[in-house]
Amino acid sequence: MSRYLIFLLLGAVLTTGGCSTSGWLQRLESALPGAAAHRAALQALNSAVEQALAPQIASQVVTIDRSNDTIIRVRLDGRWCFGLDAASLATPAANALGRLAKTLAAHEAAVKVTGHTDSIGSVAENLDLSRLRAAAVAQVLRAQGLGADRVQTEAKGSAEPLATNATEAGRQLNNRIELDIGLDDR
Repeated sequence: MSRYLIFLLLGAVLTTGGCSTSGWLQRLESALPGAAAHRAALQALNSAVEQALAPQIASQVVTIDRSNDTIIRVRLDGRWCFGLDAASLATPAANALGRLAKTLAAHEAAVKVTGHTDSIGSVAENLDLSRLRAAAVAQVLRAQGLGADRVQTEAKGSAEPLATNATEAGRQLNNRIELDIGLDDR
C-alpha cells in the first residue's frame, strides 16, 4: 500500500469524527474496503499459529507477541531450537516448525525469520551464527510447504538484546529466533 493511500485514509479517518480510542478502527475499516476482512483473516491466522504451537507455548519455549496490528511475532527460545553455538535445528523444534509451516501455507502467510544471539564471542561470529540459524529455520519452513517467496531471513547477531548479557538468564533470552508473520497481500 502506498504512503499516499495511507495518508489519504488517515485523513479520511481524522475528518470523519476525530480519533477517539473507541471508534477510530471502525472508521478506518469503513474508509478502506476489505480492512475488516483483513483484520479477521489476521485474527484467524493468529489463532491457527497458537494452535500449531500450543505445546511449545505451554512449555514456555515459544512466546507470541500480539502487540502489533499487522504482524504476529513468534519468539522461539534459541537454546530449545539449537545447541550451544550450533546452527542445526533440534528435532522437536524442526517438528514444531513443520507444523507451523503448514499452518502458514494454509493461511497464505509470509514470514520474516530473524536470528539473534547473546554477546559471547565476537561480533562477526555472532552475526554469522544468527544468519545460519535463521537460514536453518527458513529451510524447514520452505521444505514443509511455505513458498520460498514467502520466507525472508535476517541476522542481527547480538545487536538487539532483550536482556542483559551479564547473566546466564539474560543470555538465554537473547539467544532466540523471531518470526514476524503477516498475511501475504499480493
